[in-house]
Amino acid sequence: MDIGDIFVTNKKTFELGIENTGEIDCVWKLIPYETPFGSKFKFSETGGKLGVKDHVRDLLKVTF
Repeated sequence: MDIGDIFVTNKKTFELGIENTGEIDCVWKLIPYETPFGSKFKFSETGGKLGVKDHVRDLLKVTF
């Protein structure tokens, strides 16, 4: 996901979701990066199981 240029004085929020388009269930887990900006990332879920054609909306919200 390209979020472009980020400036400290501007507020932007991005939302990201995932979808299982495969033919079998999918087990997933987020592995966050340990960086100075890591606290800027908020996760609504950190892992789970997606059934066939299932999805998770608003998985990741980033606000600058």
